[in-house]
Amino acid sequence: MSDLERVETLLLKGLADDKELDEIARLYKRDFLGDEAYDWALSTQHQLRNRAFTVVSGYMEQRLREGHFTFSDESLALLMYLNSLSEQGAGLIIAILSRQNRRSELVHFFNGFKTLLAKELKTTPSKELLSMYDEAMLQ
Repeated sequence: MSDLERVETLLLKGLADDKELDEIARLYKRDFLGDEAYDWALSTQHQLRNRAFTVVSGYMEQRLREGHFTFSDESLALLMYLNSLSEQGAGLIIAILSRQNRRSELVHFFNGFKTLLAKELKTTPSKELLSMYDEAMLQ
């Protein structure tokens, strides 16, 4: 079974545990045929990336609601790789880093996220995300 087939299998069935999340993070290092400039592959890349983001972020949100916050750095990196401009993803990372008491990483991440939003979308984080960050920094 190829890495792509394994990732697709995990995404279709949903993530059962952090071991599977870490497996996806290990396997999903770049997009399907990302090194090639095939127009026909762009749609597949986009669909797989969106599906992966939905499954990964949904799993992390559920685990956070259950009080679990010991995700690996690889899974956090995967979340942002899949959708680096997502406030949903940024909010998850803020919540996780805050609960892990990793303040310096939180500051570094949030400053980088703000810079990316400004550069790519000419915008700033939403009031909700700013409030979440401020609250995380007070804990």
